[in-house]
Formats: sequence, structure tokens, C-alpha cells
Amino acid sequence: MFNIFKKKPKAQTEDKNPFEIPSNWEHNYIYGFIGGNPYQTISDLNAVVEIIKNTVGQRGFIAVDTIFHPYNLVNHKGATAWDLAWFKVFVQDNGKFIQEIGDNKNATVVKAKTLNLKDNFRIWPNDDLNPEKNEQYSKYVPFVFHI
Repeated sequence: MFNIFKKKPKAQTEDKNPFEIPSNWEHNYIYGFIGGNPYQTISDLNAVVEIIKNTVGQRGFIAVDTIFHPYNLVNHKGATAWDLAWFKVFVQDNGKFIQEIGDNKNATVVKAKTLNLKDNFRIWPNDDLNPEKNEQYSKYVPFVFHI
């Protein structure tokens, strides 16, 4: 069920800096269960940074300040919330900050509200996590925090 959470293989191209290709980045996830709506913003960005450092160590990263229901992770084109965050960071300065993050010299947390995720990321190929189909998901709702 959580096959989409496996690390993506790293692709190589000769004409681009490897950090300028989102699929070359390592993807990490924290997941579990929460009571209620999992689409929640983490307002304490210092806490987000600590959670990430405890998960991936002292490395550069791009994270989103929100935990999601798995149904809200991928849009109809196959882009993840993290892909959109990466793109937002990349276009700010044409990849200079991306290079710093990739070289483990910097990190950032992107605010989900700037990515328009809530309405555009509600597609999932099955309904196994639907509480009407599986009652346990009405009390224990899965969440994912994408790093």
C-alpha cells in the first residue's frame, strides 16, 4: 500500500546539475495515524526542523510545513506536494538555493498554503483508506509528513 513512499531511483543526465532534477533527490517520509483531519499545518517551524534533523540528520532538505492524508500527496499528473515545493524553491533564484541545499549548506520549509495543494491533490487510485469502507480509518486516520 505504501509503495509510493519508497525512495525514488536517482536518474542521471549529462547536461544538468544533478540537484536541478527533482527525481535525483532522496525522499523521506514520516507516517502514522492521527485522530481527526490529518491535513494540518505545523505552525512551529523550529519543531519541523527538529523533526527533520532527527529523521534525516544534519543535511540539506526541502520540507513542507503540513502533514497530509495519503490521498492528498499526489496530483493527477503524478507530482507530489514535495515536487511542487522543490519547484517553488528552484524558481525563486533559478536553482542557486537548490544547489546550497543539495550541498548540505542550507535547508528550507515551504508553506503548503503557497502551493494550492488542498483542492488539487485529492486523487488516489483506490479507496482502501476510506472510513466508509474500512471503519478503523474513521478513528485512526493515516497521515504522511514528506521530507
